[in-house]
Amino acid sequence: MDTDGEIVFGPENIGLAPDEIIRRKQEVVDELNIDKLLGRSLFELSGGEKQKIACGSVSALLPDSYISSFPDIPDENAVSLENFFFTYKRRPYIFFRKRLSQDDSEI
Repeated sequence: MDTDGEIVFGPENIGLAPDEIIRRKQEVVDELNIDKLLGRSLFELSGGEKQKIACGSVSALLPDSYISSFPDIPDENAVSLENFFFTYKRRPYIFFRKRLSQDDSEI
């Protein structure tokens, strides 16, 4: 599956009209600034890019709230995703981050 298919998977499965699916996809692409990721294989993406596509696929469903957990997410990606949820979606969100360490005693 490619990134486009991942973003529209949910809206297609709930039976939205094709024009609504296209509108939602474009809205997500614009909001997350992921146009450069379109048409790419999910297997070619970095971890952060996959996280953005995952957030986009959920966002395309227009949920009432968001709960997400990203272990060991880099600070710049965390800030980007937090800004996305706060600025564009204005819906309640719970955002978990856990820093993983090579020292198991810290986990």
